[in-house]
Amino acid sequence: MENDDPESFQAFSRFRHFYFVEQLGWPLRADDGHERDEFDGGDAIYCVLFEENEVIGGWRALPTEGPYLGATVFPQLATLASYPRRPDAWEVTRLGGTRHQALTYGLMFHFAQQKQAHALVAVVDTAHERLLRRLGIRTRRYGPPQQVGFTTHGRSIEAVAGEIPMEDQDPGVINRFLMRNHTVDIADATLALRSASIPS
Repeated sequence: MENDDPESFQAFSRFRHFYFVEQLGWPLRADDGHERDEFDGGDAIYCVLFEENEVIGGWRALPTEGPYLGATVFPQLATLASYPRRPDAWEVTRLGGTRHQALTYGLMFHFAQQKQAHALVAVVDTAHERLLRRLGIRTRRYGPPQQVGFTTHGRSIEAVAGEIPMEDQDPGVINRFLMRNHTVDIADATLALRSASIPS
């Protein structure tokens, strides 16, 4: 997306700065109101959710066969199981949204279906892990939670590495998320989920 649709990528990097740096206080590298890291570009695939012309959510996906955030930056979190490196596992990072949270997850599961992914890998804080469980999304840990740092607000960040094993999900739960996708226009010309917008 960064090269194919630089305007949408720039909008998403601004959203990431607002959501993760300003709101959540994550100590991420920022450049003039944009947040990006060494895993942007290359093989990264993005979902950017627009409402009107405003970015309200999205995420980044990376194949686990190459370098990806969890395995590279947080190897210490995988104490009970190894990070995967296989074509049917994708890492999802920078997932967040200010509105339409269920839709964001619905688009993530749409992506998993398009890629025939058996697992969606992530490093999340423990609050996000609890949210996934409340939503009925089953997860599998690679190790117990560990403190990985502090927010700029002084709060301890407890993170856990793991995956959403697609074969373990309740089909009814997944279908409820996927039904949300009928409210958006999805640009999917290459069978890779690229962007979505909520019509007014």
